[in-house]
Amino acid sequence: MMLYLRDFLCCLVATAAFCLLMRAPRRTIPFTALTAALGWMLYDLLRLEAGTELGGYFAAALFVALCAELGARRARCPALLFLFPALIPYVPGVGLYETMLHMAAGSFLPMLQSGVRTLLIAGTIAAAVAIVNLIFSLRRPPVR
Repeated sequence: MMLYLRDFLCCLVATAAFCLLMRAPRRTIPFTALTAALGWMLYDLLRLEAGTELGGYFAAALFVALCAELGARRARCPALLFLFPALIPYVPGVGLYETMLHMAAGSFLPMLQSGVRTLLIAGTIAAAVAIVNLIFSLRRPPVR
């Protein structure tokens, strides 16, 4: 339980700090940080309890994208103000680093394994965001 609480707080603080760094409107920061932290809890639960890492990324990104769209409608601002900072904790930076490290060392097989895993994670996150965006774009009235 302490692991989940620690991860929740770290994600909350990191997302809020990133919002401040990117000069997001102050009124959007608490909702964005809470959304990212709750999404991370969902990811952790699916990854650790259910054993599905990609499923965890997909569910967390789906949750974050859905909350970003709903928060954007409530605050009457673009969804990207919520979505972009809230997805930062999910970016597979370590995987990108490991891929480049293996490439620099000339280790082809580990580079390929790390690179494919990283691309799968990034693609999973992108697919979840695209699905939510598609659903919400179908609900909007046509622009005249």
